[in-house]
Amino acid sequence: MADQHLDSTMERIVSAVRAELASTFERQAAEVAQRTAAEKDAAVRQATDAARKESQAQLEQVRRDAQAQIDAAKRDAQAQIDATKRDAQGDIDAAKRAAQAESAARARAEAQVEDVRRIGRAQVEEAQRLMSDRVSAITRELEESRREIAVRRTELDTARGASAAALTDLVRGIHAVDESESLTAVLHRLIEAAQPHSKGASVLLVQDDDLREWATAETFGRARLTERGMAVASNSAKERRRVESEMAIAFPVTVGGEVVAVLYAEVDDALSPQRRISKDALDTLTRHAGRMLETITVQQAAALRPLRRQVAPARSGLSMGER
Repeated sequence: MADQHLDSTMERIVSAVRAELASTFERQAAEVAQRTAAEKDAAVRQATDAARKESQAQLEQVRRDAQAQIDAAKRDAQAQIDATKRDAQGDIDAAKRAAQAESAARARAEAQVEDVRRIGRAQVEEAQRLMSDRVSAITRELEESRREIAVRRTELDTARGASAAALTDLVRGIHAVDESESLTAVLHRLIEAAQPHSKGASVLLVQDDDLREWATAETFGRARLTERGMAVASNSAKERRRVESEMAIAFPVTVGGEVVAVLYAEVDDALSPQRRISKDALDTLTRHAGRMLETITVQQAAALRPLRRQVAPARSGLSMGER
């Protein structure tokens, strides 16, 4: 394409030179025609030589200028070609770098996606494991709850039967206490009535701010007081209320507002449903025995009940013996 451009340039230059030479020749011919015939030939020759030389010189100058222009055009074209090649190479390198960057970015994205998938699978597996463990735990808790409910139902049924039996024993015990004709009989029958509701029962008399175990001819079923049991009974007498320990309960027996004795009973542990039944029954028997002691004391003081035999007096002034 550059060679065609040079050829067209040369043709334009040559055409211009020819036109200029033709104009020069015509101008000189007109001048020669005005001269004399003698001079015409010499002038023509001189003009022709001069024109030839001038044309030759102009033609050489045109050739040099054209060659310079051609060389400059070649250099410009080569520079443009080199620049185009460099730009093209730069574009190719940039495209390669972009392709490499895109490939690296795609690889990083795929690695990140794979990491996210792996983390997601791990989280799903962990969630499934936790859910499975939770379901297993809930299942075990449900089974334990079912077993506990079955046990509680059995205990409730047992407690219902025991409650009915305890009510019968309580009524029988109250009647027995009601039929007592003396203070000692009340205490004796209180112990007997307390046996069905406890593992063993004893009566302790209050004397001079101290407790003394009341001895009877029958020792079967009596609770054997330990130091801890004696402390429970003493607290009940001092505080004038029911006092409980893990395996025993003490009830104050009051006459005229004063504690004259303490019923000590060994019972089931605090978690046993039978304990509540036993506690209510023993509390009722103790309160009723206190009322009976108070009634018998008042009757004896009013000579409404005969005195039989006296033993050592209690702190309240009542005799705890046969009367």
